[in-house]
Parts: sequence; C-alpha cells; structure tokens
Amino acid sequence: GGVTLAPSASGVLTARWTRPRDTGDATSVWVLSRYEVEVGNLTGPPPSISALTGTTTFYALPISPAGDRLTARTRAVNAAGASEWSPMVEGRVLVVPGAPFGLGVTRRHRALTVVFELPGQTGYG
Repeated sequence: GGVTLAPSASGVLTARWTRPRDTGDATSVWVLSRYEVEVGNLTGPPPSISALTGTTTFYALPISPAGDRLTARTRAVNAAGASEWSPMVEGRVLVVPGAPFGLGVTRRHRALTVVFELPGQTGYG
C-alpha cells in the first residue's frame, strides 16, 4: 500500500504502510520475506535502503536536524522477487521547540496581560 511519513518524536519521522492485498499468489496469504524501505534526504547523501521483516509495516527514519526534508518509499519482497516501489513521499523533520522567555504580566483595568518572547527554536528549523 501507499506510504505515509509523519513526525513521531523530536527529530524523527516514521514511515507507515499497509500490507499489499496481493502478496504473490492472488491472495494476501503468501509469505512476504521482507519489505525494503528507501530513505533519502533532499539536502544530504544519496538514499539508503533498509530491509525489514515481512510483518513490519512501519520504519522510524534516522534522527535528523530540524527542517531537513526526508523522502521514503517502500516495496514488498517474496520468494519470486520485489514489487515496484511505492510512490515517494516527503516529510519535514520537526523537533521540540524551545521555551518562551522574558515572561511578564501587566495589570490594566481589571485585566491581566501576559507577555513573553518567542523561543529561538520553533521546532521547524
């Protein structure tokens, strides 16, 4: 099935996919020996391929800096060979933002106003 790519922790994207309906014998009961996941960084080194067991349907991509744009695609493999690659998907790495600072409170006419400075790291790079 198609691949999705979404943040799952600070600095981590996770690729998820569904098991193919036809695993090799016109049914879904043929044993898949593995999935292959190709991961790339649009601003980094060439893509790499990881092999996962045929029962796994997710893969946490290696931790990357905030703002990096990663790509992923997958294919199923059985004893007869490998399927075509799924369409490539792209995701942007997020990290936990920094804390706001410079907190202040002012009182004016029965109202309190809280002011603060935005954090230096917003989590998006």
